[in-house]
Amino acid sequence: SHELDDSKAALQQMILWPNKKRHKLCACGVGLGREPQKIYIPWSGWVLVRSTFAMQKWFAERALPVMVAGSRHPGVRLPSVALDLQAVGRHAAGLFAGRGHHSAAIFTGNLFAAGDEQTRMGFMEGCKTADSPMKFVDAQHDGTVEGLCLKLDTLLAGKTPPTAFFTTFTGNTLTVLTHFLRRGLRIPRDAAIISRDSNRYLEQAVPSVARYELSNTEPGAESSLD
Repeated sequence: SHELDDSKAALQQMILWPNKKRHKLCACGVGLGREPQKIYIPWSGWVLVRSTFAMQKWFAERALPVMVAGSRHPGVRLPSVALDLQAVGRHAAGLFAGRGHHSAAIFTGNLFAAGDEQTRMGFMEGCKTADSPMKFVDAQHDGTVEGLCLKLDTLLAGKTPPTAFFTTFTGNTLTVLTHFLRRGLRIPRDAAIISRDSNRYLEQAVPSVARYELSNTEPGAESSLD
């Protein structure tokens, strides 16, 4: 449940420590038994990851010590560290347009994360403002593998299906890639894919998938403390 309780007891951090981490915890003065167990530690601050508007608003209204790891929702004033995902969306659209695509789709699940909405807005803007404007296709789905495959089949069955596809979640990237291969499409000849995110599985995918990665030498995030 995403419901948050006002009681102080509920505002504690519940941690399940795996047994293999026990020696590290003991070195920090946390004594544990032989089996994994749940312990409660009084909170001193919070980090919100992939948080909904309701969650961010709740913390902002109570002035709790909190940092948003990711994008803030519009109207929420909390300190945050986030990538400029709107710029990433615009850049991806520009790459597709530069390679001659005329219609591009972005796949998003339920837009509860502010970063996903910012990516979508940037991609839509990039499609409209490219030197060779592209048709923007908002391919929102229910977040399941079946729902994504159904959305893909529906798009491909159209009279002028998209030839460029932008994903905002690595799991969706793998689904799109394998579903295209299952249908006999050749990547990137028949369809181009760009993934907003990367992980070690995509690094080993064949054919390879274009994707964005953070640089280890240059800052890739913007911060806001208001």
